[in-house]
Amino acid sequence: MKYRYIASAVLLTTLGSMTTAFAQTSSTSLTTVPAATTQTASIPDLDYSAMTQFIRSFSVEERGRTNIFYKAVRSDGKPFLNAYAKYLAGQDITDLNRDGQLAYWLNVQNLLVIKAITEDTKKTNLKKFRGTGDAPGTLWTNPRIMIDGVNLSIVDIENKITDGWKDTPNLVYGLYQGVKGGPRLHRASFTAANVQEQLAKAAKLYVNANGIIKIRNKKVHVMPVYEWYKADLFGADDQAVIDHIRSHAKANLAYELSQVRGLKVVKLNYRTDNFVPPKPQVTQRIQPSRGTGGFGS
Repeated sequence: MKYRYIASAVLLTTLGSMTTAFAQTSSTSLTTVPAATTQTASIPDLDYSAMTQFIRSFSVEERGRTNIFYKAVRSDGKPFLNAYAKYLAGQDITDLNRDGQLAYWLNVQNLLVIKAITEDTKKTNLKKFRGTGDAPGTLWTNPRIMIDGVNLSIVDIENKITDGWKDTPNLVYGLYQGVKGGPRLHRASFTAANVQEQLAKAAKLYVNANGIIKIRNKKVHVMPVYEWYKADLFGADDQAVIDHIRSHAKANLAYELSQVRGLKVVKLNYRTDNFVPPKPQVTQRIQPSRGTGGFGS
C-alpha cells in the first residue's frame, strides 16, 4: 500500500505558504484565496481547494475510510487549521445560494471536528469526548469559532445546519463525527455545485458499507447517527428512517429492508479515524555459527 507521508519537504513547504497566506488575509482583503469565485456563470462560491489539499495530504484511504494522520497534523498541521478556520470565519456568505451556504457550513463543521480532535485529545476512543446526540461531549460543546460575533461550538453549527435544511436527510452523511461508526470524512470539500451530489454519493457508500446496516429478527439495526438526527431530518419517524436507508441501499439490502417491521439502534464504534503508519520491518542478520563442525571449524 502506498502511504502519503506529510513529512515530505515539498508538501510542508506548500502548506506553510498556504498558512502564511491565510494568516495575512481578511474577509475584505484576500490575496491568495478569493472571497468568492464563480464555478459557473450562475453559482458564486468560496474557494475550498486548500481545505481539500490539506485533507488529502494528511489522510490515507483504508478499508473505505478516510483516516487522518493525526500525529502529523499535531506536529505540522495546526498553523494551517488555525489560519483556515479564521479564513472561513471571516467570509460573508449572504450572496451564496442555498447549496452554497450548506456547503460552507458543512465544511466548517468538518474542519472543526478535525481541529478539535487534534487539539483536545490523543485518545483513540472518543466516546467520552464526542458523547451522543442528546448528551454531546466537550469536543462538540466547547466554543470553537467566532462567526459574526458569536462564539460557536460544533453543536451550534450542526443545529444551524439541521434547522436550515430539514428537507435534506442526506445531511447525515455530511456531518463528520470523527469516529469509525459514523460516515467517512469527505476527501473533497463541499461546494455549491457538488454538495447534493456529494451527499448522495456518501449516503450510498455509508448505507452499503460492511457492518453499518444489519437485519436481525425483522428489525433493521442502525448506527446511532440516525437516531441523533431523526427528529430534525426524519420527523422523529422510524419508518421514515427505514425508507430513507432503503432508497440508498443496493438491491439485496433494499429487498430485506422492505420486509422489516422496526428499527433498533446499536452501539457506535467510537474509535477515531486515525492513521497509524505500519512499523518498518526489521531484517535480522543471521550470524554464522562457530565451532560446530564442517568446513573451517
